[in-house]
Amino acid sequence: MKSVACGLGVLVLACGLAWSETVPVYDVGVDPDSANKKVTVTYRMAETNGGVANVAVDISADAGNTWAVPANTFYPGSDVGPGIPADGSLRQFTWDARADWNNQYSTQMLVRINATAAEAQNGIYYVSSTKLYRMNLDGTGNTLLYDGMPKSCFLTTDETHNRLLFSTWFSGSAVWAYNTLQGGSASQLLIGPGYSGGQGIAYDPAVSTIFAGLYYNGLYAYNEGSAQGWKRIVASSQLSPMIGQRGQIEVDPAHQHVYFRAAYNGTCDQCRWIWRVDYTGSNLTQIVRANGGDAMTLDLVNGKIYFSDEPGNGTIYRCNLDGSGLETVMTVPAPYVFCISLKLDVANNKMYLCLINDYVSWEYRAVARANLDGSGYEILREYSGTGEGYAFDLFIR
Repeated sequence: MKSVACGLGVLVLACGLAWSETVPVYDVGVDPDSANKKVTVTYRMAETNGGVANVAVDISADAGNTWAVPANTFYPGSDVGPGIPADGSLRQFTWDARADWNNQYSTQMLVRINATAAEAQNGIYYVSSTKLYRMNLDGTGNTLLYDGMPKSCFLTTDETHNRLLFSTWFSGSAVWAYNTLQGGSASQLLIGPGYSGGQGIAYDPAVSTIFAGLYYNGLYAYNEGSAQGWKRIVASSQLSPMIGQRGQIEVDPAHQHVYFRAAYNGTCDQCRWIWRVDYTGSNLTQIVRANGGDAMTLDLVNGKIYFSDEPGNGTIYRCNLDGSGLETVMTVPAPYVFCISLKLDVANNKMYLCLINDYVSWEYRAVARANLDGSGYEILREYSGTGEGYAFDLFIR
């Protein structure tokens, strides 16, 4: 790793050079501005086949032992994020140290530039308040992609069309989309079913269908190749005494099944379930009781459902796709008490969790991971935000 020492008033920075296997980064230069507490870094990238790369920045305050300094705020025009031209020309970004690390001091700081070919979009995508971020599956390379999200409750990845799809609570539960290859802004893709309270969302590219749940109005399907619009496939009355859908939705494309959690109405005990229904709305079936938490995901390789439940709504269970063989996988350690979302990387034996430690404000959150059997638990990133946005998913080809 090449490094250059540079002073910045309350900030002393040693700027390091790093590269991915596919996009070398070179000619790194550093220009600290101590008066305004900002650092401008210039660099060049080797050419890629696609002509663009995804650029992320990590910052260390302890000579590279950890990379925990926030690198979320960059001045307009900074060459950070997806879709940065990789053609050997000079690029630059300006990090706003005042916003991210004000009044902090270290003589052992490093900046690491991570450049990957734009085709390599794998990673963790998550929303905090109005901001959409991406980071690598090991927690490095955290990058702000877009600021301006509505209250986005859940998201799903559509690797076929290089996009993320978001459910939203307001505006008739509109569906928003973000192109992971082109970057830029997220925007509304579809007008929702017409009711507020958007919850889980899933997509099956084989049938070009989006499945969306509403807290007060059941489960809907939208075929992108059809002009029929939204079709309700499960009504709230079918889930009584529940009042609608809450939490994650997942699909089993091979059998054309939708798995979903129901919304609690506050008047019953031990009455929430994970349900399964055909894409057409037929064969609605209760699978397994799940009274607490919102998280649920599928391991279709091994035929398992993973979900969060009581006690504490941070206990992770798994069972077979028909609800049999229930077993406890793990309990999330303190201080986190609630698992909002679960996603699996079955090929690498990993489970990823989106967590909160405050039932009231949902302000303090973390992304964590563990092995599929619950061992090897580790926090990848801790952050704060409001309950206005907490969507979370993995993009893995």
